[in-house]
Amino acid sequence: MLPRQLLRITISNKGKHIFPVFCDIQRDLNLATGIINIIELSIKNKEKKSVIGKEILELERKFNVDYRLVQGLYELINRRCEYNENFNIEKEGISYDGDKDVSSSNLIECKDPIFLRRLVFEESSKCGLAITLVDRDKILEKIAARLNVSKEIIEKLLWMDVEDNQIIRSYEPIGPKQLIGWYNLSILQTVLFSCTKLEFSLNGGTNWKKVLRLVKKFGLMYTLRIISNSISSENLNLIEGKKRYDLNDRNNKYIEDKSIICSIDGPLSIFKLTEKYGTSIAKIISFIVTLDKWRINASVLRKSLSSGKLYELHISNENSILFTYPSSLKKEITDKDKLLFDSKIEEIFAEKFELFDKGWKLIREPDPLILTDNSAFIPDFLIRKYDVQIYIEIIGFWTEEYLKRKFNKIKDILKQKNNRTEFFFFINQDVSLTNYFIQKTIKEIEKINPHNFIFYKNNNITIKPIIDRLNSIDNFMITNIAKTHNERIINIIEKILKDSKIDIISLRAISKSYNFPFEALIHSINLYQKNWNGIFYKIDEFLVSVKKLNVIKQQMKKIVSLEDALKVIKQNGIPETCSIQIIQTLGYDILWNGINVNNATISKTK
Repeated sequence: MLPRQLLRITISNKGKHIFPVFCDIQRDLNLATGIINIIELSIKNKEKKSVIGKEILELERKFNVDYRLVQGLYELINRRCEYNENFNIEKEGISYDGDKDVSSSNLIECKDPIFLRRLVFEESSKCGLAITLVDRDKILEKIAARLNVSKEIIEKLLWMDVEDNQIIRSYEPIGPKQLIGWYNLSILQTVLFSCTKLEFSLNGGTNWKKVLRLVKKFGLMYTLRIISNSISSENLNLIEGKKRYDLNDRNNKYIEDKSIICSIDGPLSIFKLTEKYGTSIAKIISFIVTLDKWRINASVLRKSLSSGKLYELHISNENSILFTYPSSLKKEITDKDKLLFDSKIEEIFAEKFELFDKGWKLIREPDPLILTDNSAFIPDFLIRKYDVQIYIEIIGFWTEEYLKRKFNKIKDILKQKNNRTEFFFFINQDVSLTNYFIQKTIKEIEKINPHNFIFYKNNNITIKPIIDRLNSIDNFMITNIAKTHNERIINIIEKILKDSKIDIISLRAISKSYNFPFEALIHSINLYQKNWNGIFYKIDEFLVSVKKLNVIKQQMKKIVSLEDALKVIKQNGIPETCSIQIIQTLGYDILWNGINVNNATISKTK
């Protein structure tokens, strides 16, 4: 963004509309090139910042343009510059003469202008206020004598740390077209920083999903609704709520024909965190304007000394304005490793859930859920396995109005017919939830989605209710799948055994190849309780041929040590996890003789 004093706008439509004055690629290209040339030449000549500023003013007079445009372009490119802030006095030939007023500890400090000024002001306090140039020169000469340098060097270094006296060292290169595009983006962001409400729309598909995730990631307060780009008779039925589409369905072409309208509460609509909130909106704008099709509508508040007035801003890709932004900002917006969680409590939940490893996939900010009124809702997490989906919504601190909107959306999702959606809610008890509406809504949701409210304090949460629920689903699904598909599972395994020319078959590999839950496969085999006509035996997660077992049995006849038996089993290609069960299957007992495995022996079961 740019400082507000550099903002250029036009007011139109009888004082109703506001619009930024953007850079024109044809008109302003030479100006941008001139500013870049000044910076590059200044680096070569090691110019002071004050000198660069004077050259920029000369350029402004040469082009005879609005000073706010020139200063705005210079402001942006200056952010890419690095200035020399290391003022080593020793490099200027300064050394100490051992004056008793200068302690040894000050020798280390005497490498910057701040210390020099302290010496000068201390001397001035001793000699009296220097109200003439003669008095001033006398004081400087005394300090110069103490440091064994000339008065001119003291004058040169005394204020070298002041911004105007800093020397340009380098800058991150940028082309004139990029600079113009960056200026256009910055001036749009500056205008929208004063908005009370912002709406944007995009084409349906992956673009708006990315934007919604950014909106949620930056903690913006928003509402969503979906509109159709083309309304057929079938689409009219969909809009009226007679049919619901799931965004998780990849074959769902209807969603791709829609656009999303996202309404964001502007920075001036809240009382706290205005600057941070406005900066987050600016980052969203940076992403939106780089897409192929987009539209932004906003209510912008312009304050004067006596009052404020609301203006409407309308802009879209059809305005054909060049927008670009630095790669460093692009990385900040798109980097998945940054701002992964909206809050600490979400991070804590994810960390705890990762410890529970039963094949359930945790998805951060899943695809939006479409409501009956064509609005959308993005839960914090989705837990998925089989065809079961459980959503997690963490409710921390929100305004009452925001909570109402959130609860109403959740009620809508849960009430939809033929909808197997299940929610778990984490609610912060540190925030007052005594409001009648909130308590009433919680009770209504509990009727549809019982026992799924989890309250927490001080970021201390428990996920046990969720784990218990997932375990119960696992048990039900495994048993159900095994019973329903038992015959098919057994037929598949028997076919594999018949055609197999290997002695060790991984059941987990079969599960993956035929897309069966591994636990259901094992459950079905255990129900079958068969050794497949003496050809294969189930050992742990593998099927091992009787032929291979007989080979191992022959090799173990004269073996007494458990360690030697394990070596034989390993040499035959048996996975280590199966070793103990192989020994027991072959009719041996293990005598441990202590905790050291090297002392353990085996013997035939009597």
